[in-house]
Amino acid sequence: MSIFLKSILILFFLFLSKDAFCQTWNTVRAERLYQKGKLEYSSGQIKSSVKDLEQALVLNDKHIDARVLLTKLYIEDRKFSSAIKAGLIVLKQSPQYEDVYYYLISAALQNKLYYDALGYVDKALKYYPKNKIFLIKKLGMLDMLNQFAIGDQFGSELLRKFKGDKQVRIAMAGHYEAKGDWYRKKKIPIMARKSYESSIELVPDNTDTRDKLLKLMSDEEGSPVKLARINQNLAANPASYDDLMRKLGVMQDERRYAEAIEILKQMLRIYPNDPKAIAINREIWMEAGSFYQHTDPYNLYTSVLEKDATNRDALQKVYGLAISQGDVASALHYVDMALVKLPHDVDFLTKKMSLHSQQKDYFRAALAGKSLSKENITPKLKTEIVEVSNTCGSWYLREQLPDSALSWFGFSLALNPKDFTALNGRVGALMAANQSEPAIDAISQALSIFPDHVELAIKRASLLAEKGKVNEACEASEVLYGRYPSDVRISTMHIEYLLLAGQSSMTAEEYDRAERYFLEVLNLDKGNKLALNYLTNLLDYTQRYKKAAYYVKYALSMFPDDREMRLKQSSILFNMGQYHESALVAKDLLQKFPFNPKYKSAYVDGFLAAAGKFSKSGLLDSALYCYDLVLAVKPSDSLSHFGKIRVLNELSYFSQALEAVEAVERYYDDSEKLLATKVELLDQLGLKEAALAHADTLYKRYPIERNKEVYNLLRSKVSHNQVGVAVQHTSFANGEGVQSKYMIATMSYRKYLSNGSFAGRLVFSGRDNGTGIMLEAEADRKHGNNYHSTATIGFSNNVVLPRLRVAYSLSKILNNKLSADVGVRYISIDSINSFSLFWGATRQIKDISLSGKIYAILENGNFYAAANASGRYDLNEKEYVQISMSLGSSPDDRSRLLLYPSLSGVLGKTLGTSYQRSFNHRTIVNVSGYWTNQKIAPESFRNQYDISLAIFRKF
Repeated sequence: MSIFLKSILILFFLFLSKDAFCQTWNTVRAERLYQKGKLEYSSGQIKSSVKDLEQALVLNDKHIDARVLLTKLYIEDRKFSSAIKAGLIVLKQSPQYEDVYYYLISAALQNKLYYDALGYVDKALKYYPKNKIFLIKKLGMLDMLNQFAIGDQFGSELLRKFKGDKQVRIAMAGHYEAKGDWYRKKKIPIMARKSYESSIELVPDNTDTRDKLLKLMSDEEGSPVKLARINQNLAANPASYDDLMRKLGVMQDERRYAEAIEILKQMLRIYPNDPKAIAINREIWMEAGSFYQHTDPYNLYTSVLEKDATNRDALQKVYGLAISQGDVASALHYVDMALVKLPHDVDFLTKKMSLHSQQKDYFRAALAGKSLSKENITPKLKTEIVEVSNTCGSWYLREQLPDSALSWFGFSLALNPKDFTALNGRVGALMAANQSEPAIDAISQALSIFPDHVELAIKRASLLAEKGKVNEACEASEVLYGRYPSDVRISTMHIEYLLLAGQSSMTAEEYDRAERYFLEVLNLDKGNKLALNYLTNLLDYTQRYKKAAYYVKYALSMFPDDREMRLKQSSILFNMGQYHESALVAKDLLQKFPFNPKYKSAYVDGFLAAAGKFSKSGLLDSALYCYDLVLAVKPSDSLSHFGKIRVLNELSYFSQALEAVEAVERYYDDSEKLLATKVELLDQLGLKEAALAHADTLYKRYPIERNKEVYNLLRSKVSHNQVGVAVQHTSFANGEGVQSKYMIATMSYRKYLSNGSFAGRLVFSGRDNGTGIMLEAEADRKHGNNYHSTATIGFSNNVVLPRLRVAYSLSKILNNKLSADVGVRYISIDSINSFSLFWGATRQIKDISLSGKIYAILENGNFYAAANASGRYDLNEKEYVQISMSLGSSPDDRSRLLLYPSLSGVLGKTLGTSYQRSFNHRTIVNVSGYWTNQKIAPESFRNQYDISLAIFRKF
């Protein structure tokens, strides 16, 4: 191999490996920056580390470790949004990267994206369902989002799964503590207390939760309860300094100064030198004097109640005065004092319920009502209790606590099963709790009591639709529509559910039912565009194109400017096989909106399909027109270009077809099909040299057997010369054995011209008594597209071969399957002069060609006849086999009938076959064999055997 060629190969491989080398080098640089970033991070240089890691990812964005570390650094640098973005990219590449989930959760929490944080926890649990840390984090997320009901269920499952695990118990205790804090904030102390107790039960040594519970209990206790507890302690230890001080403080807070002074006197007897007691003694006398100096009736009555909390007259006075002054809390205080001693008093309970309602403390008001309901009450009071309970349920519903709301609405219905507010509230609570089935049952129950309530019926239909029971929703809306046909809201709802039912039926492949729903919509609303769209789509999908076309036409009569419906009309016409009509609709749309890709696509598809249909029907001019329309809007469309070229070729417009090929070369210059078509067209136009040059290019670009054949064929067509040699061996035999043998050798040369050819042949015939030599000349000529003639003349030395042979024939192509021949022959040999006329025909049937000729022969005044027939079968473009039969001695068989003078009038019979094959379309080899039986006397026959081999070569 030369040095130059080696250099070229080296450069070639270097060029191929350039991209791979660059890619590898970037990967190496990225890894170095990553290692550098790790070192910087370990030394606390976060800013520098972030910068290096970002550069590493620019060089290699698939470096996962670099991006993970960068996510962590973003969090430490408080760039939480960047951390989330980087972490999500890592998970897209590697969804099971556990550390990244911790980073994402942390970043989302720091950014206060609690719902996003919950989403990341859920995604992490998809891959790590048993990870305790992720499970605990999810519980914390639920608490942050105040989703305590879900948290209860989730936490219970955690406790069951990790039974006895201290970490899980602490997490669950924290959940109950957070829940208690939330209830306390919402002023629901009973639920808060229950939650705190659950937390302490899990972690008994949690002092924070215990302090919260004690404070809550203390806040719940009134003065009577505190005082009772202090008195109980003093009964056990009358000299207890702390309890005496606490009792003194309670008396002072409640302005019970007389009792406070008595307690103080007792303390000074027991602790005479106590400075705190001495100081309080002076203060309390001053405070008492000021109090009694400005005392009013309210204070007088309250002082009575302090001594007798159940004094109804005093309580009524205090209640009225407190309410008139807006001091609801004081009134409630004295009512609670009374209820301590008389817990079942209807009047006190009624007042407590009323006072809590005024305070908008609906829960305590409802509790009072619940206690009141257990007593012997009037129907009016029962109604009030139901109202208070409903108010409490509605408050819980607004606070998104549907379970508590259901409890109070249930209590109302227990008192009055026909209360509409409670029935409606229960439905609302069930819907808020996503309990669709119970909500539907609740509405059905309510409708059984209030059958004409429209709102409930509408709500029931809506719930049925949301639940996916669209058929039942349609039935419910149909009943409503039947009752209130003029109600626009109901008719609109009914139509909406019919459409929804139609869609659902289509999804379930119940097309007949879907069609009925859509037709019902159109019966109610003739111009409903959605129903028309669904119906036409359905009919189109189920291949009922005629009906679909009808409804599209109807829709366009309602909405003539609806472009989507016009496009659908084009699509349906296309599916019906009316391609030209479809294309015209698309053409109209494209003219109005020339830049719409959907209209352009429909236009191109329609005219392409129309062109194909026209072409199959033989309407080639129409097909050509359609292809031109497509190319006008899409000049690079390959199907249109090749279709146009094919049609022009079929119309024999070869020049125009060639122009079309050259036009499309701008878009597809490397197309094998296009180049092959150009070669074919150049050949059709007679531009053989140009065709050969393009065929050479075709074969070099696409070196396959088919292209090689095209090249060889065209090379043979531009070869204007042909030489050949043929050898024939002939022998005769009769009953007495072989008589003689002959050898005939022929050399030939042929020159091809643009409209024909001429040839010369030199024939040698050898036998025992001499050698015959004959020189022949032949000329072929085409006369237009349908006529072809051949003229031959030959001279010899009159040994074996004719002294003179003249022949002329004319053939005409009648159609692409049939041709006819006529001709004249003259032969002069020895003393015989033979004149003959012939008529012939050739018929092509696929790969088989059948031909026959009849001769009328006049020899020396005697008339004879001869005939021959042949059949040729083309095995392929290169080879064929032929079988022939003949009767009589025709002048065209002269090359075989060496004993022609003795055959005058002899009825011979000939049977022969031949095989011919071309190699590379330039070398032709023909092998043939014939047997002829000649009757030379009444009881005497002679057989002739001929074997020949011919070889021709074009150049």
